[in-house]
Amino acid sequence: MELSEVFVEPMLSNKSSFNRDTEDRKTLFLNDLLKSDLNLLLAGRPEFGKTTILRYAKEFILRQEKHFETKIPVSLRFGDLSKSNVKAIIRHIAKALRQTEMQVESFASLGQLTLLIDDFNDRQDINHEKRVAILRHFLETYPKCRLYTLIK
Repeated sequence: MELSEVFVEPMLSNKSSFNRDTEDRKTLFLNDLLKSDLNLLLAGRPEFGKTTILRYAKEFILRQEKHFETKIPVSLRFGDLSKSNVKAIIRHIAKALRQTEMQVESFASLGQLTLLIDDFNDRQDINHEKRVAILRHFLETYPKCRLYTLIK
C-alpha cells in the first residue's frame, strides 16, 4: 500500500494555530503548495505528521509526471548536512542519489533538485547555524532548486 492511498491531507494555514487573530487567515492545500514555485517551511507540534508530509511530498513529486517531470526529490536529515561548504552538500546528495557529483551539480544548476529536509530545527546540534548558512549558500548558488523543510 502506498502512502498516497491512505494519506489524509492536513489542514494548513498561512498563520500559526497559536495566533488567535483569524483575520487574513487562509486555508492552504498541500498539493497546491507542492505545485507552486515556493520554498516551503512547515511548522507543527511534535508527532503531528510533519515527516509524513515530507514522505508524501516525495511521492507526490514522483507521481505527478506532467508537473514535476524533471524534478528529483532528495530526502535529507538536516543534521547530516555538511557544515563546511556547498560542495560537501553536493557530495552528500550525490551519495544519496547514487550519482556523480558532476551529475548532481548539473541537476542543481538546472533547478531539478527538490530538497526535503527533516529535523531542520534540531537545536541540540551545536553546528545548527553553520548548517543553516551553508544551506542558504546552496540556495543562493542554485536558486532554481526548491526546499521543503520542517520545524517544530
